[in-house]
Amino acid sequence: MQKKYGKDVFLGVTLDVTDTESLKKAIQKICLKFGGLDIIVNNAGISISKPLEEHTEEDWNKLLDILVKG
Repeated sequence: MQKKYGKDVFLGVTLDVTDTESLKKAIQKICLKFGGLDIIVNNAGISISKPLEEHTEEDWNKLLDILVKG
């Protein structure tokens, strides 16, 4: 199988999903190594463990920035 299709290749890149510049640098690193980007696996997530009524606007913004926009 490896002779026919070649070796699987991937690159793990750590970045801050809330920082656009961090994302740009990661994509640049990937494109320089492989010439382009085929698949992205986003594994970002957080949980704020406190009662719903105690969440602040800052908490909601952080959740949205990471879970939705990230």
